[in-house]
Amino acid sequence: MGKYGCLDFSARLNIFIKGIALLMRSRLKLVSLIFVSITCASFSTYYSLVYQAKTLHLKGATFDFTEEYAKAIESYQQALVIRRILHDRRGEINTLNGMGIVYRHQEQYLQALEIYQQALDVSQQANYSLEKSDTFSNIGVVYEKQRKNSEALSSYQEALQLAKTEGDREREGTILSNIGVVYASLGDSRKALDFC
Repeated sequence: MGKYGCLDFSARLNIFIKGIALLMRSRLKLVSLIFVSITCASFSTYYSLVYQAKTLHLKGATFDFTEEYAKAIESYQQALVIRRILHDRRGEINTLNGMGIVYRHQEQYLQALEIYQQALDVSQQANYSLEKSDTFSNIGVVYEKQRKNSEALSSYQEALQLAKTEGDREREGTILSNIGVVYASLGDSRKALDFC
């Protein structure tokens, strides 16, 4: 202490630096707390949207099952908007395939094929082979319903190749069965049995 009871310059400087450090630590804690709050809110919003998209997708499937097709399409469209906002490519493909199925159930084959083409484009961009396989299978079903058997077989072959490449034996089995059904409808029972 100096002669007037004051701290000398170096002691005052040391207290000042400690004070600044303490203030910085408390502000850092405040900044950290704000960051955590914002991050939690962002995650909360993100997962809320993910949940909302899944719920709308399931509602679409339920409305399709109960043959409330307009409501099914509306639910799928709402889910699709959210999935695109979230950049959920896999979810987008699944929702597009769901919409295509609704159009197929209404025998609106052209709309179904247009929607499936969108799903193929997204799965190609995202390099999702299994989703692409599912979409080719769905396209095969549309062609089969239209009695366009060669197009159906071609689509099923594309689907089968992708499933084989990915080693998905369950998908392979389903697709082979679909191919067998097409051959059976053509009256070629021997070839049908090769695939079933």
